[in-house]
Amino acid sequence: MMPGAKLTSVYADIRNVINFEVDDYFKILMRFDNHVTAEVELGTYFLTDA
Repeated sequence: MMPGAKLTSVYADIRNVINFEVDDYFKILMRFDNHVTAEVELGTYFLTDA
């Protein structure tokens, strides 16, 4: 998506919000040398029995 851009820093926040046996939330911030910041976030805040 960004040819030639190099990763300059990574920050990750990983937690267990609902289930303490697995990490069910994470947020990752990636910064590149072209001043673009990418964010990836996954959260499991609402679970229901099907």
